[in-house]
Amino acid sequence: IGNQEDAHDFLRSLVDCMHQSCLVRKGKSPKLMSKEAQTTLLYAIFGGHTQSQIRCSRCPHASNTYEAFLDLSLSISHRTQSVSSALRNFTKKEILSADNKWLCDGCKTRVQASKRLSVRHLPNILVLHLKRFNAFGGKIGGFIDFRQHLDASSLLCDGVDAKREQGGGRYSLYAVVCHSGMSTYS
Repeated sequence: IGNQEDAHDFLRSLVDCMHQSCLVRKGKSPKLMSKEAQTTLLYAIFGGHTQSQIRCSRCPHASNTYEAFLDLSLSISHRTQSVSSALRNFTKKEILSADNKWLCDGCKTRVQASKRLSVRHLPNILVLHLKRFNAFGGKIGGFIDFRQHLDASSLLCDGVDAKREQGGGRYSLYAVVCHSGMSTYS
């Protein structure tokens, strides 16, 4: 597997190996994130789908892209004080403008647009990965507040009924893994 130096890397390797084992037992070997691979027990437990939506500011056209996930990676900065604020940043709208304008299929021209990442389907068990590294590769060591209970319904994209999602988007904290040191032996 190689030298893993991060608790998240270790978890991903472990889950990917278990997932691959489930696929082999089914007599299949599709890519780990393919539609066919999303039928395993691991996806039933940890699997969800994100939605990336780009919406034109001129016309009603929107482009949606969906992607399967087994965990959500949340960016942490020195200003991030809680898991809740990291979740808000995860779904924060971004404006595509100036040199970053979007080519709209509706208008057939480059336009200013908004881009938002959200969750289309929540997993039964939500795994959150806090990306605590700065631009220089150093670890951000500040305190990040997390509560015993988390309401993840704010992650859901527009039009998805939180009541129909697993547990209404509510989760109870089960475990926290903190890695410190420079290697897997730390």
